[in-house]
Amino acid sequence: MAASGSSPRTAPRTPVRRWTAVVLALLVAGFVAACSGGSGEPAATAGSAATGQTATGSMGSMSARQPSTPGPGAEQGTVVISGFAFSVPDSVPAGSTVTIRNEDSVEHTVTADEQGGFDVTVDAGQTATMKAPASAGDYPFHCSIHPSMTGTLVVR
Repeated sequence: MAASGSSPRTAPRTPVRRWTAVVLALLVAGFVAACSGGSGEPAATAGSAATGQTATGSMGSMSARQPSTPGPGAEQGTVVISGFAFSVPDSVPAGSTVTIRNEDSVEHTVTADEQGGFDVTVDAGQTATMKAPASAGDYPFHCSIHPSMTGTLVVR
């Protein structure tokens, strides 16, 4: 029995502790998922003497997923990757240097659908360059990491 004048012992607040633990676990899981958005494969090295690629830049941000949209939204001679979609210029001159700017927070590729065509890896938030094909035509491409991302490079 409790002595008179002392307060009775209260039970621990386990429902509050459980709720706090659940919220904390969800926050940690969300943080881990946001930070691990890559392909799970090691990043390719920037630059390749065989393809004339170079890479520079700083980290970008990831935005909501959007369908691939070629069109005038891209800068002249620049393919922009943003929101898991390509934005391509209306056309580029044959043999010109094409800049590829990855504004997403994950690695992407610009890979020609035709075997032996261009294949450029662009790390998250980075910029790379490539030579446009020497012959005029339409060159469909995709991201080999995220195959639903597609576009067409028009060479004049």
